Amino acid sequence: MPLHENGFWQVGGALFSEPPKDGEMPIIGSAMIALAETKEEVVDVIKKDIYYTSGVWDLSKMQIWPFRSAIRKGLKGGA
Repeated sequence: MPLHENGFWQVGGALFSEPPKDGEMPIIGSAMIALAETKEEVVDVIKKDIYYTSGVWDLSKMQIWPFRSAIRKGLKGGA
């Protein structure tokens, strides 16, 4: 089962330098929210991901921080 379906990855997507327009996508990185007990659990999952194993993601540049939501609303558009 994919990790987004089982709830490990809660949210993920691209970060842009400015809002995309006219087909331009000024991607500067990505952000993900994982539901995990430890940072090590997240690192273990990342090391098995195709983006990591194919060299797209560089673990030495990643920042992994604990996060607790103070507010939340469902996403629109089924995304």
